[in-house]
Amino acid sequence: MKIRIILFILIILSILSYGYQKSNNNSINIDTKDLATVSNPVTSPSGKYQLVIKEEIVDGTKHNKFDIFKISDGKPGTSAIFSSKVLFRTRDTLYFLWGDNDSVWVYSGDLGTFFWERAADKTWKKHDYTEGNKVPVPALLKKLKPEYFNDN
Repeated sequence: MKIRIILFILIILSILSYGYQKSNNNSINIDTKDLATVSNPVTSPSGKYQLVIKEEIVDGTKHNKFDIFKISDGKPGTSAIFSSKVLFRTRDTLYFLWGDNDSVWVYSGDLGTFFWERAADKTWKKHDYTEGNKVPVPALLKKLKPEYFNDN
């Protein structure tokens, strides 16, 4: 009986130790100030635009979408020049960020990865990342989701 108790304790300690090591190996120090959130609008790399996240509730579930505002004289305009039509559930992992050439990237644990490229001053064209596009993934997104974007 004592041997069973000792073996049980050793198994529990081994499981706890493995979990502790695994959580320490996965803790990466990532500066998320460049992620746009409802409370953190983010300026584009060119400094010409601001990405603003809006919250909506649909059927009792929180969703986010984004608006883009043009920056003039260091201040964003009062009305959006582009508004996304797509809603993303907030209960899933969700990131909004800028990419190269003022593209907007959205990673959704529910819907996938999308990016919007600027086609004209007030027009952004949506792309599904899985469409075979070989567009460079933003470095921050690679750090946040290396298991998905380690080859790009």
